[in-house]
Amino acid sequence: MAWREAVLVCIYCYVVFALPQVVRRPTTQDPISLFFNPQCNAGRGTCTRDCKISNQVESDDCNGILAVCCMPDRNDGISFPTRPTYAPPLAPTKSSQPTTTSTTTTEEPPDDGWFVPDCGVRQSRTDINSQSVEDAQRGEFPWNVGVFTISENEFGIEQNVFHCGGSLIDEFTVMTAASCVRRKNASSLFVFAGLLNIEDHQERRQVRKVSQIILHPSFKPSSKVYDIAILFLDDKVDFSRTVNRICLPDSSVDFANSYCLVTGWGVTPTDETVGRSVRPIMKVIELPLVDHKQCETKLRKIVSPNNVFQLKETFQCAGEEEGINVCPRDIGSPLVCTIPGRDRQFYQVGIFSWSESMCGRRAIPSAFTKVSHFRKWIDEHIESEGRLTIVYIPQPEELGED
Repeated sequence: MAWREAVLVCIYCYVVFALPQVVRRPTTQDPISLFFNPQCNAGRGTCTRDCKISNQVESDDCNGILAVCCMPDRNDGISFPTRPTYAPPLAPTKSSQPTTTSTTTTEEPPDDGWFVPDCGVRQSRTDINSQSVEDAQRGEFPWNVGVFTISENEFGIEQNVFHCGGSLIDEFTVMTAASCVRRKNASSLFVFAGLLNIEDHQERRQVRKVSQIILHPSFKPSSKVYDIAILFLDDKVDFSRTVNRICLPDSSVDFANSYCLVTGWGVTPTDETVGRSVRPIMKVIELPLVDHKQCETKLRKIVSPNNVFQLKETFQCAGEEEGINVCPRDIGSPLVCTIPGRDRQFYQVGIFSWSESMCGRRAIPSAFTKVSHFRKWIDEHIESEGRLTIVYIPQPEELGED
């Protein structure tokens, strides 16, 4: 019997001390940490006093001194390999020479005989279907750019990381949303001009490094007010049929009889993409402008049921049709409207900032930073660089039209 007891003791010691211990993790949050960091918005946010570096959302879960629900900033970008992907070798080697320089310009397609060098000219004669989301054509909206970083994945393959859209306002300057670039270093950013299909590795583009980021000094991440930024490039782009600047309005322009478009790479509910937030080809949708007071009333029902929400005058609303609207990855993309009296030339009226429409799943207007409100601020920074503001002012019609 003694030997059996000895065996049982050995087995017991082996199980207790030698085998790895399985610890059951609690499925609920520790009550102490929950007290000091209460969750909100279905567990996706945290209640705090103030959203200093995060995005504020409305939530009934927060009260008292921790009355603000802060959501994390999720603008981490979407990666696209710079060449077709394939199974890498077991020991990938890296080239000693960089594959991307500060200035990359590829050959432009042959001129089709129609290039209007003035600002804001849509390089297409086709009509846009206001009831659908359409793919843009090559060079149709030459002011559109993509803002990227460039990195390597775990296999050593270089990839372009898309962050947001933007628009050229002169050959050295891009305008975008401050919420896109506020936590980025200028040295890490690249602007892709002449971009249509992000996944087309042979597409002719002009790639420039960003040398300076200027955020509006009054920008507030929590409310998205003053959501505008200027990016200065380290080298100029070459204007062509597929790369050009947009026109900028002042506050005197009346867009009552204009039709308006948004262009960008954000996925919409009608796109046949699963699990992606960026579509490969730039889209174009028609979005009518919405009266400020009407927009405020509609947003108040969603954003602030207690009727305390006020829409700042720095916003311009557009789009309220279900199924057709902008999406999160359209941040920084331009809202453009036809110049009164001209049907192919556009002013940039807004920069997409935020939306409660759930990519058009709800018939709620989206909020754009109102460009005309910031025209003086833009002019001052352009002039401080020795640049001319006349480049984004449309020429007289007899000179600007063919």
